[in-house]
Amino acid sequence: MIKAKSRTNRPKRIAWGESADVLRLPKRLRRFGASVVRIERRYRGKQANISPESARSRYYPMKLAALLFPENVIELRGLQVSKKTPKGLVQIAPRYYSPYYPVPPKARKEISQMRDKIRLAHEGKVEWEKMEKEIDVFDSRMREMFPDLIPAARKIEAAGFIVPHPEINFTVRNGKIMFYEVELKTGGEKETRGGEMSKKPIDAAVSMAKKMQKEEARRFSADAIKLCCKCNSEYGNSISGSLYSFLTRASDELFSGGIISKREWREWSEAFGKLYLSKSKAEAEEAIKRIRLIPEPS
Repeated sequence: MIKAKSRTNRPKRIAWGESADVLRLPKRLRRFGASVVRIERRYRGKQANISPESARSRYYPMKLAALLFPENVIELRGLQVSKKTPKGLVQIAPRYYSPYYPVPPKARKEISQMRDKIRLAHEGKVEWEKMEKEIDVFDSRMREMFPDLIPAARKIEAAGFIVPHPEINFTVRNGKIMFYEVELKTGGEKETRGGEMSKKPIDAAVSMAKKMQKEEARRFSADAIKLCCKCNSEYGNSISGSLYSFLTRASDELFSGGIISKREWREWSEAFGKLYLSKSKAEAEEAIKRIRLIPEPS
């Protein structure tokens, strides 16, 4: 007699949001030490055929936001955009891996119902005009139930990010509001060109590093500056002159503050110059690798 596979060994869908299915993974299917995967798809219920570049332009900003605000943004541990087959690598709908962050129990039913309604509106099964008042009522109720919700979103947005529809894309962990989705603000500022990331995350990273102990500040600043460059590299193969100047000024501040060494400062400055002159994605990636900490000679 052949036994059917246990249901506990299959992924379990725990949410069906506006643009992604969220699955709880059994131990045998976990990757990157993560227990949840968000599989991106287009509206109308079809799986997305979204480019790896587009997926990374979502992934790196989330990594950066979680580094700057670990208490308020969920941690993404990995991104998968292709899989091996007998015919070689094939592109798949982007998969974002993370630990499990359950929806707040006291609002689980309301959030789940509203997500379903918004998804139906995206799929054209419900008219948006009929939904608007209901969404306004729902948003007001969430803000009333969770008074820290909007202040947490505003804090993140002040650092150059966008928190889409915070009233539905959040949870609570250790008494802190945590957001499932955060995007980078691009363009729309005097010092940015269209599609280029805001420079506010760089400012925020430098300010935070200055308040840390030296070793923590060194690791944090290297990770933050590298992620800022990775975020920007997804909008083009090179950086603008204004962003080059901004990154250079940031490394100058870190060096003058005793956070990075002179060797690191020189290496980072050369990396920024190569990013400015880069003409291909490969050149940009090689330049970003140079943004690292250099062990001091013993």
